[in-house]
Amino acid sequence: MKNFKIISENRNPLFKRKEVEASVESEITPGRYDVKIALSKELKVSEDQVKIKNVLGKYGSKVFDISANVYDTVEDRDYTEPKTTKEKKDEEQAKVTEEKAQEAAKVEEKASETSAEAPKEATNVETPVEQPSEAAPVEAPKEEAAPVKVPAEQPVEASA
Repeated sequence: MKNFKIISENRNPLFKRKEVEASVESEITPGRYDVKIALSKELKVSEDQVKIKNVLGKYGSKVFDISANVYDTVEDRDYTEPKTTKEKKDEEQAKVTEEKAQEAAKVEEKASETSAEAPKEATNVETPVEQPSEAAPVEAPKEEAAPVKVPAEQPVEASA
C-alpha cells in the first residue's frame, strides 16, 4: 500500500468515536486487516479500537476509498458495533472449550480426592477373603421357542 492519506476525520461524541475517511493507492484491493493496521499506525491507536466499515475501489483506478470508525476504547467498540458471524462463532467455541476444561478439572479433583481417601480406608478395614464354593451347578443355556405362524383370517362374504 502506497500513499495512505486521511481525507476527513469527524468526532462523534455520542458513540465515543472518530469517523474517518481515507484513501490508499495500491495495485490490488487492500485487505481489511492491512488497512486496519495502517490506520491504527497512522492514528497511533490500538488495532482493536478500529472498525473498518468498507474499502471501495473504482473500476480501473488504483485508488481505494476507506471508511472506518476509531473508538476511544475497545469496550466502546464492542458496545456499539454488531458482532460478525465469525466473531460469534469464535466466542461460542471459546465457551465450549472453557466448559470442557472446567469439567476436566472437576473430574481430576474428584479422582484425586477418592485416591487420597482410598488408602485411609484400606488401612482401617480388613477385606474379607472369598473362599471358592464346592462344585457350583452350571445352568445350561435355554433355547428359545420357534415363532408360531398364525393363519390369516378368511374374508366373510355377506349374503343379502
